[in-house]
Amino acid sequence: MKVAALLGLLMSLGVAVPAAAASEAWQEFSLPGTDVAVSTPGKPTVTEDGVDRDGVKAKTAQLKIGDVQYSVTHTVYPRGYVARGTAVLDLLNRARNSLAAEVSGRVADERRFSIGDVQASEFVITVPPSTAEPKSQSAKVRVYVRVDGPTVVVDQCVALGPNGWDRNPDARRFLESIHFGQG
Repeated sequence: MKVAALLGLLMSLGVAVPAAAASEAWQEFSLPGTDVAVSTPGKPTVTEDGVDRDGVKAKTAQLKIGDVQYSVTHTVYPRGYVARGTAVLDLLNRARNSLAAEVSGRVADERRFSIGDVQASEFVITVPPSTAEPKSQSAKVRVYVRVDGPTVVVDQCVALGPNGWDRNPDARRFLESIHFGQG
């Protein structure tokens, strides 16, 4: 599976997104051109929207408020990109491992669940200090895998903040708000 397309979100975590006013109310945000919607404490900005040379479509929106960043990414892998017969659990494992490796992080507190036909994984990545971010951080992540015939769709939500922030109720509110409608 192509790591670059799946990891677009965490690769861009160092990108500065304008901070929204902390007093903004939570609102429903629909990622344009997709069937993904989440509740956010402000209006995210689309930071990635494209198709790579293999036909993988990816769209990411981010919102940064102070030290906390909320991100949602929708990636569509076309027919033939994912080998026929690949287990959904293998796709979840690859996504988790790739995301953690990209930031040299450690995975903890993983749980698997399903919502109808959608398989999902929720976990925390402890992100060590780096040149771009001198303090360690925690990323609470949810990855959803949907298979529609020969097409595989991977959606991911990340709430990134100071170390330990993954236990904040706002992180849970954001992650639990995702839903899929008509795109």
